[in-house]
Amino acid sequence: MKLCEGYKYISELRHFLVKHPTLVLEIGFRPVVDPSQPFGFDVERTVPGDRWLRHQQQALDNPYKARAESTRVHPFKGRLYVKTDLSR
Repeated sequence: MKLCEGYKYISELRHFLVKHPTLVLEIGFRPVVDPSQPFGFDVERTVPGDRWLRHQQQALDNPYKARAESTRVHPFKGRLYVKTDLSR
């Protein structure tokens, strides 16, 4: 989601999530009930902090990293030829 929305920092992603409470529920975060709030839960308290989100980002397998590791650069008739092994 961070990449799709074009955010560079986790804090930007968190700010985006706080602005979209229904998305927060759709993702699966457990709502912190607060009947005084418009959606019946406190979005700010429901969305985890930057530190937790950063940790989750680092813990996930990164498909882009795997693809970059499978890319090899070979010389080809005086040019660089990039061979990508997509079978992995």
